[in-house]
Amino acid sequence: MDQYEAFMDSYIEFTKKLGEDPSNTELLLQLNDYMEKYTAAMQALDEIDEDSLSPADEAYYLQVTMRVEKSSWRHPRRTDKRKDPASDRMQDPFR
Repeated sequence: MDQYEAFMDSYIEFTKKLGEDPSNTELLLQLNDYMEKYTAAMQALDEIDEDSLSPADEAYYLQVTMRVEKSSWRHPRRTDKRKDPASDRMQDPFR
């Protein structure tokens, strides 16, 4: 769980930077590596049998996943919205 949390903190920070500068070639070159690591992290998390966790382990599992979730809410993927040319409303290009 510690490795999962450390990776997710790094991933969230990366997506924040990419959202702020989506044409940054250095970040775009890192994107594939992050996606591979993200997939591996999600697979490892999915493999945890939550029913077999001790009460202490389950509490820690929930604390870590909630911290990661909360951290991802504080860092939206994109800070600026692009105007949808077909309407007057703003649209998030990552939706």
